[in-house]
Amino acid sequence: MTSIQRTLRAAILLAACTAFAPWATAQNTPTTAPAESEKFPQEVPAPTRPPTDPLVSPDPLNFALDPWNDFKNKLDRDANLIILGAYTFHNQYATETNSSQHDEFGGRLDIGATWTPLHYGNNGKDIGQVVFLMRSSENIFQGQDYALSDDVGSIMGTNSLHGGGEQIPISVNQLYWRQTFMDQKLAFSIGKLHPNNWIDLSPIANDETQQFMAGAYTGNESNPGQGLWSPGVAGEFNIDEHWYVHAVIANSLGRTGTAGINNLDEGAFYEAAELGYKVGEPGGPQGNYRVTLWHNDNNLSDGYGGSVGFDQEIGGGWAPFGRFGHGESDATAIRDFVSFGIANLRPFERRGDMFGIAGTYAHPSNNDLREEWLFEAFYRIKITESLEFSPDIQWIHNPAFQPDADNVFVFGARLKFLF
Repeated sequence: MTSIQRTLRAAILLAACTAFAPWATAQNTPTTAPAESEKFPQEVPAPTRPPTDPLVSPDPLNFALDPWNDFKNKLDRDANLIILGAYTFHNQYATETNSSQHDEFGGRLDIGATWTPLHYGNNGKDIGQVVFLMRSSENIFQGQDYALSDDVGSIMGTNSLHGGGEQIPISVNQLYWRQTFMDQKLAFSIGKLHPNNWIDLSPIANDETQQFMAGAYTGNESNPGQGLWSPGVAGEFNIDEHWYVHAVIANSLGRTGTAGINNLDEGAFYEAAELGYKVGEPGGPQGNYRVTLWHNDNNLSDGYGGSVGFDQEIGGGWAPFGRFGHGESDATAIRDFVSFGIANLRPFERRGDMFGIAGTYAHPSNNDLREEWLFEAFYRIKITESLEFSPDIQWIHNPAFQPDADNVFVFGARLKFLF
């Protein structure tokens, strides 16, 4: 990439994101909604929660939650402001690690908000809105610099609730303006964003708080955009009721705990475009098929890659899914990625429960590392309207960064409180 191209792209992003800088570093601003999961067809999700069949009803916590929900409904009705929150406790135990420690217990707070102050166009169908997501993550009764996912040595990661490295006590992960045109056929978003919201987004293998925990099932790990939270611009165009195009350009040096504006002048960018096809009608089996091409420049090296992915309901709540990706070794840590799985979105006809099982192969770009396999199964139980419990088990064969271990089992559990 030439210096002129780098400078031009940096200037465009800097101009676009400057208005968001004060918000991107704030620590006490209200927040966006975690994406609604298990909803076809795949679109930019609405911040709502579908009906469920909890084991215990009514919710014993209604005495505390009802006033809060009434307040949220008033904000939605009077100010077009939707707020969702969740706190997820997570615990994992690994049979083998690189150290003497084998377990991690922690929690993560997610608070999201979508404010829609602008309605215009044909009967007010087009909108302008601010989308916000704040997170706070911590280890409980342990040092904040410990991550079991790192200690296990999996190149794909065993726990996306924490990720890797030191816990981040508070971060503004997303803060962007989204505006639609042509009766919501076209949309643009600008600010601090997560490319994975537009690229290779799966409704059943995406949300680590209530679906699969491992990083292998939150996106295509051969695509370096999966780990970005940075200033950028995204576009959506619905060609018709089936075909769509998504595109993203973002600062490839941006991360969760930074605003990502200070290094825009370095001209390092991630770019991706996706062509997708949606099938099915509401109330029947639905699916999504997508092809993605990307380019990544991280100042040290750059290169290209591509991927395909699909999710398809086949009846009875069952939905197989898959992702396949390849990237040039200079541009991504995982050169080849193959992932297959199947989920049941309504096991035993229970809305709110979910079962999933999947397997993934990863070929590291570093030829000194072993090819790794990761298998995971979980079951999510809707206990009450506000509580979900999910036991989880993973088997990592040949963890790339733990060469002395051939097979590692990771036993996990999550307890998610929604408010």
